[in-house]
Amino acid sequence: MKNNDTRERIYWRPYFTRYVLPLAVVVALLSAWVSDEAPIVREPYPMSAMEHRSTFRYQGSFNRDFNDLNDIQLTAALNKGVAPARTRQEMERRKGMVHICTNPNYVVEDLTHSVPYVVEDMADLLDEIGLAFIGELAKDTLPLYRPIITSVTRTEEDVKKLRRGNGNASENSTHQYGTTVDISWRRFDKVDHLDPRSLSDEELKHLLAIVLRRFHDDGRVYIKHERRQACFHMTVR
Repeated sequence: MKNNDTRERIYWRPYFTRYVLPLAVVVALLSAWVSDEAPIVREPYPMSAMEHRSTFRYQGSFNRDFNDLNDIQLTAALNKGVAPARTRQEMERRKGMVHICTNPNYVVEDLTHSVPYVVEDMADLLDEIGLAFIGELAKDTLPLYRPIITSVTRTEEDVKKLRRGNGNASENSTHQYGTTVDISWRRFDKVDHLDPRSLSDEELKHLLAIVLRRFHDDGRVYIKHERRQACFHMTVR
């Protein structure tokens, strides 16, 4: 007996060829394109950053632009600093002094005639200077270097010992008040020694001068370019 229900037969072939097959082809092509695409590999030490770049060049005179003499710096030290300490132990206990050490912004080298203690404003300033210096290098994807601090705060005993070996050393040095440091312009610390790229100490000196000039012009610091000691002698204002 025949079923009275009349049902339409569904013809799947037109749907398959019109919709399903093209979709499958598109998915296959996309999968092949993604799998064939080479992964992005970032060069750890991009040599291209060293090509066709402008070297750092300070537009001015080191001796003329950084010529804040001892009497000017001493006035700031007396106003901003602490009283001189006779011994290192006394300086370490002195209130208002901050211990500084090597950190991501700068290096404090082994000190022979001073102790790594400064007033808080100088500690903050050193962090800002180091950060600005490294930031200029990082901005251009160049090898990173840190400034090196070569002298910090001297006690009365340190000054006496220094004067025995150097008669030109000042007896009333600004280094005694916790407001003054020396930053080398001859040597810099390379952060990543695996980086095959390098910058000359001469170019880094120019970059350091560019950075220091900003803080000097902002009234943050007095600076003297010392040729014999190969440093920038700085007192916080």
